[in-house]
Amino acid sequence: MRTVSNRWKWISMIAFCATVVLNILANVIPLGGKNTGEISALYPSPLTPAPITFMIWAVIYVSLCIPILYQFRSENGSDFARFTGPLFLVSCIANMAWIFSWHFGSMTLSMIFMVILLVSLILLKKRINDPDMPWNNRWYLRLPYGLYTGWITVATVSQISVWLMSIGFTGFGLPSQLLQVIVLLIAGAILTLGILIDHDPYYGIAAVWGYAGFSFGGQ
Repeated sequence: MRTVSNRWKWISMIAFCATVVLNILANVIPLGGKNTGEISALYPSPLTPAPITFMIWAVIYVSLCIPILYQFRSENGSDFARFTGPLFLVSCIANMAWIFSWHFGSMTLSMIFMVILLVSLILLKKRINDPDMPWNNRWYLRLPYGLYTGWITVATVSQISVWLMSIGFTGFGLPSQLLQVIVLLIAGAILTLGILIDHDPYYGIAAVWGYAGFSFGGQ
């Protein structure tokens, strides 16, 4: 059992590092000839967040270093790695797959991988918050996954909007201003429901931050 736990420590760390490096290179190279924001600009909608809101990625990735280090330094780290490692690996793979599909123009694939990422984070968060787990009440473990899940909830709503635009959805011919109000109300309802169900302040902070980005960044 200890060997399995130790293996998941290293798998989680390698997967996390690979994800961060790929996200950086995707914008530095950039993959597909455009950075992430430039591709987003090709699909302007009421659910395109303001550029400043993407600064939350830096906070998320820095905070994710905490559970990675916790695995190696805490007495409960081995159990933590064993219980969270598989789902964290799925989230990292989905994140990287989204980068490739987004940068190479497959909006359908990018939506699928975004949903997989969201589901894996929801399940991971539930596992961390399980009252039977000894790390349950440690805010510094709940913080990164709460922020990550809240932001990816926002990103998934935005991704669905992009996908609809990519397949030629025109909003049933409604006036653009009315459509924008309707879309923002629907997005607000989805995020509010997520906050009420989740009961996690960190999830709520990220969700509200992202929704504010919709309000100031939508076209």
